[in-house]
Amino acid sequence: MSENITAPVAPVKKKKGKLKWFLLFLIILAAIGYASKGGSSTTSNVASDDLHEVVYEVTGTASSVSITYQNESGGTAQQDSIGLPMTNKAGQSGMHFKMDDGAFMYISAQNEGSTGSVTCTIKVDGKTVKTTTSQGAYVIATCSDYLW
Repeated sequence: MSENITAPVAPVKKKKGKLKWFLLFLIILAAIGYASKGGSSTTSNVASDDLHEVVYEVTGTASSVSITYQNESGGTAQQDSIGLPMTNKAGQSGMHFKMDDGAFMYISAQNEGSTGSVTCTIKVDGKTVKTTTSQGAYVIATCSDYLW
């Protein structure tokens, strides 16, 4: 009678989770780098000298308008039944924001009536960078640009 004798085999160690941890490390590293550059926000925590004064103005002969605009944090907001010329709560002409280079600026104004004109304007540091006028019933004037 012959016996089959086999040598014991050491178990193979699997590299469980090493790839998973490496990928997680890369994701965290990328997130830290992204956050340190300010993320996608249009404003940043820099001295006010590095920010630009952006003013959205809406004027015209329409009795009222509905507006949609990009705010300083990159969000989109809407308001309706705005009388012209548009003024802020302090009585200044337009809406005033502080924005950093690279920010997207956008405002559109729609005539809420059957007659009249609507003009939108974007100013950066006191200089007009975009202006558009539309005339007629329920027309829309749109201004947009990147802040460079």
